[in-house]
Amino acid sequence: MAPILEKLTNYVTGLRQSNLSKSAVSVFRTHLPFDDVDELNDVGVSSTLDKSVGKKYLVDDNPETCWTSQQGLPQHIQLTFAERVIPKRILLTFQGGFVGTHCALHVESGPESEGKKIWQIWTSIYPEDVNRRQSFDLPSYDHDSGIRSLKLVFEQSSDFFGRITVYDLKIEGTVVGS
Repeated sequence: MAPILEKLTNYVTGLRQSNLSKSAVSVFRTHLPFDDVDELNDVGVSSTLDKSVGKKYLVDDNPETCWTSQQGLPQHIQLTFAERVIPKRILLTFQGGFVGTHCALHVESGPESEGKKIWQIWTSIYPEDVNRRQSFDLPSYDHDSGIRSLKLVFEQSSDFFGRITVYDLKIEGTVVGS
């Protein structure tokens, strides 16, 4: 199955580099897995310690950069996707000693009310206090329409002051389409 996926990915890459419209590529991609770096529209965080450890470093694929929150709990990372997606797996790499040991995943549950998104808890994950990449399979998402936004809320931290440091964040799943 992997060679077929590789051929499809190469085909889509060729389409992206040609002069075909984006919508032609998007229709084809609705059947392919997604990698959040390509599908993310926006990343938001609850706080940042300083500019050298900002939110842009969460998804830059550089193992030497990171996001670090200020102290205090809860902290969160909010991801808004360019298209509706169904997340299947989350991959996180923390700095040991600054791990969000209890993380609730929230999904946008309805239209904005008074300029604020309405969230509901979908599931929780429990990362270990280690430096290595951790992978968490997510339960089936019940709605075929997928989600547009996902919020990771870190309710507990291995750091006494409640700081969180994330070197890498990836979401794998399926693009539902527009």
